Amino acid sequence: RSAVRDGASAPKRTGVDRHRRGAVPAQTAAAAGTGLDAVTVEAIRYCLTLLHCCLRDKRLDGSDALVRQMVGPFMPLLSECLRLRSCSADLVALAAKCIGTLL
Repeated sequence: RSAVRDGASAPKRTGVDRHRRGAVPAQTAAAAGTGLDAVTVEAIRYCLTLLHCCLRDKRLDGSDALVRQMVGPFMPLLSECLRLRSCSADLVALAAKCIGTLL
């Protein structure tokens, strides 16, 4: 890379395709293959991150019988998140981390 010495030689940030009709935002494109909208994907990401942080910081002890009993109904949901590969790799990774901690 070369250093930019003046504004004339700087790259132009014009926002290509911003006026094109039918442009799909990146968040919506990430959820396109799953039938989920971007808000749903972000809600799933938030919940998985919250669960993972609680398990990682030992706020929830994965070896405790009561915690395992409460988490039991959520295991099918976590396994369903593993099937969202076309949606986002970080969702799959978070779900795998949560399942791995609980098993």
